[in-house]
Amino acid sequence: YQRRVRDLRAAFQILTDCGPLIGEPLYGVRFNLVDCVLHEAAIYRTSPYILPPVIQVCSGLILAADPILFEPMFQMKVCVTNEYVGTVIGVLVSKRGNATNMTEKGPKLSVVIGTLPVSESFGINEYLLEKTQGKAQTSLSFSHYERLGGSMSDVDSLMYKIVTKIREKKNMPNLKEASDYFDKL
Repeated sequence: YQRRVRDLRAAFQILTDCGPLIGEPLYGVRFNLVDCVLHEAAIYRTSPYILPPVIQVCSGLILAADPILFEPMFQMKVCVTNEYVGTVIGVLVSKRGNATNMTEKGPKLSVVIGTLPVSESFGINEYLLEKTQGKAQTSLSFSHYERLGGSMSDVDSLMYKIVTKIREKKNMPNLKEASDYFDKL
């Protein structure tokens, strides 16, 4: 039965390489296999009979466990004249970011440092130049990952909307309920 254990391990590897939410790798997931009964006929103990049900039930377990997503965050440094500091902070907040530090560099110049989700950063330079009448210089660098707010059970949450948007972009089918992955008698 050692080959069947390798099949189970392969099923877990396939699932963690391509998770059920958005098809991306899973991190921090653990499955406790407590008991396993294999069919007595050898033909039903082969990979085609083991992989799909293991992947299916584990996908359902992940969805039932209220999964979370982490999104990449940029650190954003903006050099701007003092009169537009409030505008820069307003732009950050409107893009789901926040200002973490502000320092004055002389009598007329300030540096605003903040964080911004990578997904909200596209076109940010042009937007800031427009809002500050060309008086802002921006630099972005990767900072960290941050937990995305909301849950899949709340249709109005940010997480649900982003997962739906990503699944549409990747041409993935609509996400099924966790209970749809389990056998019913």
